[in-house]
Order: sequence, then structure tokens, then C-alpha cells
Amino acid sequence: MPAKNLLPEGRRPPLFLLISIVTILLFGLGWLVATLILPVREYDFFELFPFVLLCGITVDYVVVLTVQSMALAFKIVIALAVIGLISFAKKIFKGGKKLFFARSFWAFFWAIFIVLFFAVAMVAEPLIDWDARSIWFLHAKMIYAAEALCYDTGLAHPSVYFSHPGYPKLVPVIAAQLASFMGYWNEYLPKLSLFFVLLPPVFWLLSFARKSWSFVFLLSAFPFALHRLMWNGYMDGYLAIYLAVAMLLFGRFIQSWRSLDFVSCVACFLFLPNLKREGLLLLFLGFLAIVMTGVLLKKRHRLRMDENFSIQMRQVCGWLLLVAPTLLWYVFYTNAWGITKDAGILGDNGLSLFMSRINDGETLKLIVANIFSQLHLPVLLAALMIVLLLAVRRGLLIEHLAPLLIGSLYAIGLVITYLALDFEINWAMANSTNRTTLMLAACLIVSVFWVLLYLERLEVIAGRRSVRQAI
Repeated sequence: MPAKNLLPEGRRPPLFLLISIVTILLFGLGWLVATLILPVREYDFFELFPFVLLCGITVDYVVVLTVQSMALAFKIVIALAVIGLISFAKKIFKGGKKLFFARSFWAFFWAIFIVLFFAVAMVAEPLIDWDARSIWFLHAKMIYAAEALCYDTGLAHPSVYFSHPGYPKLVPVIAAQLASFMGYWNEYLPKLSLFFVLLPPVFWLLSFARKSWSFVFLLSAFPFALHRLMWNGYMDGYLAIYLAVAMLLFGRFIQSWRSLDFVSCVACFLFLPNLKREGLLLLFLGFLAIVMTGVLLKKRHRLRMDENFSIQMRQVCGWLLLVAPTLLWYVFYTNAWGITKDAGILGDNGLSLFMSRINDGETLKLIVANIFSQLHLPVLLAALMIVLLLAVRRGLLIEHLAPLLIGSLYAIGLVITYLALDFEINWAMANSTNRTTLMLAACLIVSVFWVLLYLERLEVIAGRRSVRQAI
């Protein structure tokens, strides 16, 4: 995307047109990668669109990380996006029109309505919250001013140490690109970068749409229960919603064994580290859950790669592009620029702090109590649903393995992090537990959703049996 002052002041597009142009470009860019990973056949475009868009967002980030210059990255992205759009147009004209009619008009309408609702909220409120103003969008402003994401951007300068310069730069890069395209920076416009990150999960969530209480519960939790965290510039809400979507897609894959659900699930897990550093842990736990589920189901199903070697190589290249930003940022750039250490998080005295807090007998209790205080309702709902489930069957659902495993291990990791945190523990927890526990809440909510869906299906089956008996 573009360099600063690319357009004359009188020819800057209105925001709606800007959103439309960027979305189309990201789709064209993602189409090239998505078709490497998943050759498009009869997939529902409503479910294919978010996967393609997520690929486009990731590849845009890869291009900026690779070439560093915003101006050069813009030219490369435009060229690749045009090639992708031409390829997509050829697919449609060669018989792919059915892709657009697999889902009703209303599904598209509600998806667009929801994201536009949040887009209005994004630009209606300036950058006023600390993390948004002093971390994510401070980095974006630095990239915008330097017209590049490189060492000279200044992220390694001691004065910036307080703002966690080692955090990933996906959202800051998009924010800087938007400001560069429009030719100015303010406290509103760059927040539209969140719009493009929100688009894929909303479409995926609405792909679960059905006339049921389970879907109403799911949509009320994601994204509406997150409310301000969807527009104030914090990344925690987006981390939670992408984690929830990944687990939902994996659960649906277990039920239907559709390849689109599986690759979308994996893409969501790979996307997590690009949002926030905690995504690295969630990525590891996600793949651990996938492997363990695969082991349990090995006698029932087996995933197979395409036997054609050239197709295998294309798929490997596609996946490498989605993994590339995590490797480039966390392995290469943070080490090359000396920004691997984070202010107050697992510092040099982290081990001694951990041991002293474990031994004092009080800090651990305080941390657990604070975490649980943020999760009263999700824990209560999950416990109730599990009791109901066990009342109608002998065990948990296989779909529960991923959320319960990820949630349990993430909770342990969260407690360990707080024990080793180089901050006064009461201050740290008062300012963060409402956000860091969102991932635990996401796991519990997904577990509740699967129980509700199972109970609704039992009711449908019972209803059909009673009708047959009456006949």
C-alpha cells in the first residue's frame, strides 16, 4: 500500500470508497495465496471470502516486512492484487458463478451491516485508551512518519522501550498504509485498520447462522459482548474473536470433514501471533489441540494430502507465506533490532520474582482469584451446559477437546506470566485481567455453544421421532 501524500489533497476518496478499494485489493492479493492452498471447486463463497481476505491481509504484511519501504510495498501489492483479481474473474466466467449463490442475500447483508456498525464506532471515537495510543498506533505513526518499517523507524530507541516495541506490527502497518494513502494522520482515520481485521471473523461467525438459540448466543458473545474492544484500538478483543473462530471452524471440521473449514481454522491460528505476542502461545496450544484430536479420531478419519507433487509444492508455498510474518518478525527483526526484551514482561529477574511470589503463599491465590473474578458468568454457563450434556450422554463432545485444552493450558500460562511479571502485581492485574482473560472466556463460550447446538439437534431428532410415531 501507498507512500505518504500519494494522492492530491482534492482527490482523496471518501471513507466508504477507501474501505471498498482496500477490501478489493486485499481480496485480489489473498486470492493468489488461497488458491495455492485450497484449489477452488464448489466452496461456498460466503465461507471462502474470509479465508481469502485473511490471506490477503497476511501477504500484505509479509510484503511490507520483506521490502520495508512503504512506497515499494504499495507497488508490489497493487501488481499482485491486480493479477489475483484477473485470476478470480477468469474463475467466475469459467463457471464459478455458483459460488455467489450458495448463501442467501440476508447472510451477506447482516455481515456487512455488523462490520459497518463497528466501522462507524471506530471512526467516531479518537485514540484515547493507553494501549491503543501508546503502543499500537504510536508504532503506526512512527511507520507512517518514516515511510518504512525498518531499523530507522526508531523502534529500537530507548525512549520507545515503554511501548513494547517487540509487539507484532500487522495492525500498525495497515494503519500507516491508510494514513499514507490519504496523506495525513489524525486520531480517527488509522483506526479503520481494525475494520479489515474484523471482516473475516464476522463472515465466519455468520457462516454458523441458523434459526436457533445457540447462534443467538454465539453472535451476542462475538463480537457484540466485546463492544469497545472492537473499536478502541486494543488487540485483546481481536485475539479472542480469532481464537473463538479457529475453535469453531475446527469443531465444524470434525463434524463435516470439509477441507475449507480445516484450512480456515489453521489460517486463524497462524494469524494470532500477528495480532499480539500472546498469540504465539495460543498458536502452539491450537496445534497441540489439533494433533490430540487427530490422535483420538485416527481410526475414524484420516487427512490426506493431494498425491500430485506439484500441487503439494503449491500448498507448501501457500502455507509458508502465512507462516512467514511470524518468522520474519519474532525470529529475525526483533533479534536484529534488539527489541526481543519486553518492558516488564518476563525480564531478567523474572525467575527470581516467580520463585519469591510462589513462596510467599499469597500472590498465587490473589492471581487465581482475580482471574476467576473476570470469568464468573462464562464459568457458570459452561458448568451448567456440561451438567446438561452429561445428563443426556455419557461423556463430553469431541468438539470440546480444543477449547478445554487450550483454555486450561492458557490459564496456566497466564498465571505463570503474572507470577514472573516485573510490575507491582496488584496494579498489573487491575489494569489487565479484564483483557487477558478474554481468551479463557472465548474457550468457555465455544464450549457452551457446542453443548447448546448438540441439545438443539437432540430436540429436532426427538421431534421427528414423535411425528413418525404419530403417523
